[in-house]
Amino acid sequence: MRPSAPVICLALLCLGRSSLAIDPSWYNAATTFSGIATFYGLGSHSGGHCVLRNPFPAYYDNLTPLAINAPMYDGSVTCGMCMRVWGEGVGIGTTPVIGPFMAYVADECPECHYGDLDLAADGDGRWEIQWEAVPCPDGPITFYFEGSNPFFLKVQPRGMKTPATRVTVGGQAGVRTPDNFFEVRNGAGFSFPVEITVETVLGCEYRAQLGGFGNNGFGEERPEGLLNYVCNGPGGGDLSPPEQVVLPEPFQEVQQGLTSTGDQGGCSGLYGQCGGINYSGATCCSEGGCTELNAYYSQCL
Repeated sequence: MRPSAPVICLALLCLGRSSLAIDPSWYNAATTFSGIATFYGLGSHSGGHCVLRNPFPAYYDNLTPLAINAPMYDGSVTCGMCMRVWGEGVGIGTTPVIGPFMAYVADECPECHYGDLDLAADGDGRWEIQWEAVPCPDGPITFYFEGSNPFFLKVQPRGMKTPATRVTVGGQAGVRTPDNFFEVRNGAGFSFPVEITVETVLGCEYRAQLGGFGNNGFGEERPEGLLNYVCNGPGGGDLSPPEQVVLPEPFQEVQQGLTSTGDQGGCSGLYGQCGGINYSGATCCSEGGCTELNAYYSQCL
């Protein structure tokens, strides 16, 4: 498949709205999606349609970047969304998708069908997978700017636990762009500091003071101060304020790739590959036993 192609804090008021592809039900424990996983190769963190760059948000470290299908990309609304993905090696190809592993949306896959994911990893084949949306790891709330000036702001909220669905600056609503920004215009010019708000998919709203728009219109801005944070949305909204969120159980299982990389003793870790045709890595397991799933793939289970 093909490879595709900041900022101040806020307060929360829960409105529970969504007319987009994503909605609060995605974060219900019982909600899972099914699809096909494919591969488009390893690339830099900055290479996706979601423009997560300069600097790359560190809270995505150790998560696998991927491109989500176009219907769920929905004009960039799912950019940055974190998910838990798993498979059982069912499909065709030489590199089965085995889980669970943690991932985040960095790009759009125009040719993928609803539920499908295109992984930014080296691999081959088409593999059945399931996945669920989960809150992202802890990260500072910031805003990233590109091509901005006192009359025009192009801003990308960062550090939210769940995707942003609405941004306003000085009371003016931003227009979402396909590359994961919100554009806000003011013919008279913005007067800084200015109030900025961000509403998330779970109906929560951060509100804070924005002191500037990066270095000459580019770069990241941190908040001058949180004005308010309220969240009473479905399922507890964003769970709790960013600095207090306790991550769910899946984050105890974060992996850098599609399988465990192995331990210091040279054996593959749990869910790691331990055998198969043309495989040249470790054939022992530090946890579990080496189980043959097919002629090309054995896994520590």
